[in-house]
Amino acid sequence: MTNDHVKADPDSLRQMSNKLRAGTSGLEGPAKSAPEMPEVTISNQNVGHTISEITKTAAALAAGVEDIARKIDASDGSYAEVDNRNAEDLYGVPKFPR
Repeated sequence: MTNDHVKADPDSLRQMSNKLRAGTSGLEGPAKSAPEMPEVTISNQNVGHTISEITKTAAALAAGVEDIARKIDASDGSYAEVDNRNAEDLYGVPKFPR
Protein backbone atom coordinates (compact mmCIF):
# COMPACT_ATOMS: atom_id res chain seq x y z
CA MET A 1 0.00 0.00 0.00
CA THR A 2 1.36 3.42 -0.91
CA ASN A 3 1.34 6.50 1.27
CA ASP A 4 -0.89 9.02 -0.55
CA HIS A 5 -0.89 11.70 2.14
CA VAL A 6 -0.37 15.25 1.00
CA LYS A 7 1.78 17.23 3.39
CA ALA A 8 2.34 20.96 3.38
CA ASP A 9 4.02 23.26 5.84
CA PRO A 10 2.01 26.53 5.77
CA ASP A 11 4.85 28.51 7.36
CA SER A 12 7.30 27.33 4.70
CA LEU A 13 4.84 28.23 1.95
CA ARG A 14 4.42 31.75 3.36
CA GLN A 15 8.19 32.14 3.74
CA MET A 16 8.72 31.07 0.15
CA SER A 17 6.22 33.58 -1.26
CA ASN A 18 7.65 36.35 0.95
CA LYS A 19 11.21 35.57 -0.21
CA LEU A 20 10.13 35.60 -3.85
CA ARG A 21 8.48 38.99 -3.44
CA ALA A 22 11.46 40.37 -1.51
CA GLY A 23 13.81 39.12 -4.21
CA THR A 24 12.19 41.31 -6.84
CA SER A 25 11.69 44.41 -4.70
CA GLY A 26 14.69 46.11 -6.32
CA LEU A 27 13.14 45.67 -9.76
CA GLU A 28 10.11 47.82 -9.01
CA GLY A 29 11.73 51.09 -10.07
CA PRO A 30 13.37 49.86 -13.29
CA ALA A 31 10.24 47.89 -14.20
CA LYS A 32 8.02 50.98 -14.02
CA SER A 33 10.08 53.42 -16.03
CA ALA A 34 13.34 53.67 -17.87
CA PRO A 35 16.02 55.99 -16.52
CA GLU A 36 16.73 59.25 -18.28
CA MET A 37 18.57 58.83 -21.52
CA PRO A 38 22.26 59.69 -21.23
CA GLU A 39 23.85 61.84 -23.89
CA VAL A 40 25.70 59.41 -26.11
CA THR A 41 25.44 60.90 -29.59
CA ILE A 42 26.78 58.11 -31.79
CA SER A 43 25.14 55.14 -30.05
CA ASN A 44 22.05 56.92 -28.73
CA GLN A 45 19.61 54.63 -30.56
CA ASN A 46 21.36 51.45 -29.37
CA VAL A 47 21.54 52.62 -25.77
CA GLY A 48 17.85 53.62 -25.84
CA HIS A 49 16.86 50.22 -27.23
CA THR A 50 18.96 48.39 -24.63
CA ILE A 51 17.47 50.40 -21.75
CA SER A 52 13.98 49.76 -23.12
CA GLU A 53 14.64 46.00 -23.29
CA ILE A 54 16.04 45.96 -19.74
CA THR A 55 12.94 47.79 -18.49
CA LYS A 56 10.60 45.33 -20.25
CA THR A 57 12.56 42.35 -18.91
CA ALA A 58 12.53 43.67 -15.35
CA ALA A 59 8.76 44.21 -15.56
CA ALA A 60 8.18 40.71 -16.95
CA LEU A 61 10.39 39.13 -14.30
CA ALA A 62 8.68 41.00 -11.47
CA ALA A 63 5.23 40.08 -12.83
CA GLY A 64 6.21 36.42 -13.22
CA VAL A 65 7.57 36.15 -9.70
CA GLU A 66 4.48 37.90 -8.28
CA ASP A 67 2.28 35.41 -10.15
CA ILE A 68 4.19 32.50 -8.63
CA ALA A 69 3.98 34.05 -5.15
CA ARG A 70 0.18 34.50 -5.58
CA LYS A 71 -0.15 30.85 -6.57
CA ILE A 72 1.84 29.79 -3.50
CA ASP A 73 -0.43 31.96 -1.33
CA ALA A 74 -3.49 30.38 -2.94
CA SER A 75 -2.18 26.87 -2.31
CA ASP A 76 -1.46 27.80 1.31
CA GLY A 77 -5.09 28.87 1.68
CA SER A 78 -6.26 25.63 0.07
CA TYR A 79 -4.24 23.52 2.49
CA ALA A 80 -5.61 25.47 5.46
CA GLU A 81 -9.17 25.00 4.19
CA VAL A 82 -8.66 21.23 3.78
CA ASP A 83 -7.18 21.06 7.30
CA ASN A 84 -10.19 22.96 8.66
CA ARG A 85 -12.70 20.71 6.92
CA ASN A 86 -10.92 17.58 8.14
CA ALA A 87 -10.69 18.92 11.71
CA GLU A 88 -14.40 19.78 11.67
CA ASP A 89 -15.24 16.31 10.33
CA LEU A 90 -13.08 14.61 12.96
CA TYR A 91 -13.50 16.86 15.98
CA GLY A 92 -16.42 19.16 15.22
CA VAL A 93 -14.11 22.20 15.56
CA PRO A 94 -12.02 23.98 12.90
CA LYS A 95 -8.24 23.72 13.32
CA PHE A 96 -7.64 27.34 12.28
CA PRO A 97 -10.03 30.15 13.24
CA ARG A 98 -11.77 31.74 10.28
